[in-house]
Amino acid sequence: MSVYKPPSADLEAPDHDTGRDHPRGLRPRLRFALRRRAAARQLRRPATRREVGTPAPTGPPGRSSSGGSTPRPRATIPYITAREGEVDESFLALRASFSSAGGSRISYADEGWRDRDAQGVLWARVSQSLDEHGVLVGAPRWKMINPARQRETMSQLLCQFCREPARTDEGILFLHSTKAGALDSSTSLRTTQPPFCRKHARMAPDRCSHLAKHGVALLAQSAPLYGVVGTPYRYTADRTIQAMACDGDPVPYGHGDLDWMVASQLVRTLRAFKVVNLEDL
Repeated sequence: MSVYKPPSADLEAPDHDTGRDHPRGLRPRLRFALRRRAAARQLRRPATRREVGTPAPTGPPGRSSSGGSTPRPRATIPYITAREGEVDESFLALRASFSSAGGSRISYADEGWRDRDAQGVLWARVSQSLDEHGVLVGAPRWKMINPARQRETMSQLLCQFCREPARTDEGILFLHSTKAGALDSSTSLRTTQPPFCRKHARMAPDRCSHLAKHGVALLAQSAPLYGVVGTPYRYTADRTIQAMACDGDPVPYGHGDLDWMVASQLVRTLRAFKVVNLEDL
């Protein structure tokens, strides 16, 4: 893209006759330079001022119908959504070890305190695509979630979109799919989906066709931790660690299978919930 360069300072002069004497040929040069500058000012468009709280444009600019450049609006991306460039690094450092109780379990060779949750379960190591300011970048991988961000929002009951607290005086707001069957508020159900704040609960069905068709809003009075979903491993006869098939079923905390599982999603049980209309909240 070419950039307009203004004429040099020694050619700047008012675009009218001051009555001064000018060397031969200088007046036409001045007039030509100043006309060029005036035309350039008309062509240049003022920069758009972005108000606080609006998303910044990302990606290359598009083209408007008039041929000028216009920024492409950025879609709202949930905080827990996986991003391009994020890599699962779990398998690189896995090894067998012994727990404090003396039983065998899976662990990391360079394990740190963040690698296990409060119940002692090992969590998947997946990188996070962050810029130098700690802001998430990279194209969204819509059907995948980042384990660390899911664990954070689920454990602290934060909105999965904006990371703000989701607990209110009325309860904790979740969106749930009815595709698996009808809901019975007299029983409990389990979910791997972190809660929502009111704003993003109303927004979610407009951005997710599945929720628009099958989703219902649930206001739960209680949502205790249940367990995790993850990948089971086993220690083979040739002293290697091998991943096993994952059925996706939640494993409750305290179960012996968790010693050889790498968790990727935290699970809560919703109790004393009621179906609500998002427009009434």
